[in-house]
Amino acid sequence: MLQLGLELIVQYPTPAAYRCRGFRGISVPEGIFIALDGQTVQDQPAAQQIGEAFCAEIVRWKGVVEESRMPCSGQLRGVDCHALKVDSCRKLLVAVMGNNASTSTSTWPAPSAARHWPAKVPDDKYEVLPVLPTGVPVDPTVPSNWRHLNIGFWHRTPADVLPSVIQRAGLSQGENRVFISYCRKDTSDLAEQLFIELTKAGFDVFLDRFSVPIGVDFQNQLQQDLSDKAMVILLNSPGVKHSRWVTEEIATVKRYRLGLYELCVPDMPGRLDVDADFRRKLAAADLDSSGKELTASMLANVVGEIKLHHASALHRRRYELSDNFAKALSDAGHGGSPMGDGSFLVPSRTKPGTECVVAFTPRPPALGNFCNFHIRHGLGSHRLGYLLSPAPNFLASRQAELAWLGSLSYISHVDETQLSTLAQII
Repeated sequence: MLQLGLELIVQYPTPAAYRCRGFRGISVPEGIFIALDGQTVQDQPAAQQIGEAFCAEIVRWKGVVEESRMPCSGQLRGVDCHALKVDSCRKLLVAVMGNNASTSTSTWPAPSAARHWPAKVPDDKYEVLPVLPTGVPVDPTVPSNWRHLNIGFWHRTPADVLPSVIQRAGLSQGENRVFISYCRKDTSDLAEQLFIELTKAGFDVFLDRFSVPIGVDFQNQLQQDLSDKAMVILLNSPGVKHSRWVTEEIATVKRYRLGLYELCVPDMPGRLDVDADFRRKLAAADLDSSGKELTASMLANVVGEIKLHHASALHRRRYELSDNFAKALSDAGHGGSPMGDGSFLVPSRTKPGTECVVAFTPRPPALGNFCNFHIRHGLGSHRLGYLLSPAPNFLASRQAELAWLGSLSYISHVDETQLSTLAQII
């Protein structure tokens, strides 16, 4: 455990010194230290921008507390921290390269992460995420011992790589997932272009031609994959209103309150059932010479908007569950107290001497959710766990998998259709 009970420490350069910020209330099985550092002094403003954007996102998470008094007073002359001496702590360097400075660099500290990482990698506790602006050549910009890594790129500002940093830090738990809904005869090329670009950006993307195995029940698989996503990207084209599949997909979006981002092809009016704030209307100039795919600049804009809307949808979906469960507990006349990571600790009325921890996932849980939940809360015969998710499972194989995981871990999965029942019987 890190000093002061911290679970996450973030360091990034400022003109005066390296700033050090610590956080608690993050559901991670072990501490993590994230250092952001430039390859050169000219790269330090970009490293600061990513660091500040990362911390701004973390403090928005429910239950997260930022420590006001850091062990190092929050200011250091270089990348250094007591966390580097904690064997169980993961260390992630976000190595910012490419001379993307937008302000004077005359007063900035020289990069110092090179003292720690080159000799340690590939130690599994020392990890590196190199990030570059689009168009900068990897060789010779990136040190030779890091060129085999999957590199993050930004298009407009360094903060574009924020989802990649969160994912690499293990804080997103693989939650960057979207579903593309489209009419194949109208927008097949556009759908495939978005599939490729979003996959590069770290998203798990559902596109029917790549994602549905041959020989399975298409309807059940469709419902399951929709429930596993936080947001649907609708490519609105003339054929959409006649598509049975798109109609059912949009109905599912509304039923389970998923996020929805509408991308309208040129001359296509927006749908009345989609908020205009979540819509982009394309013009002919936004398409390349083929007229079937986005230009490079528009593709970057669309992917950036999808990232923002996805983060908002994920946040809303998780905390709707938390708020609804708190109300269900109150309606049932049952006591319970929220914990630092957003879960609830509830004394069991049906099993005297036993307490229950109820946690929330924005989609049906996977193995990682069970592992993190069990480790964090020390579950056992006298402390039972419940994972509450928004939508039911439509595949019998998934239901059986979750039941099997539950039997091994003292954790039961409950979907939101059973929320009131859980509050009554817990």
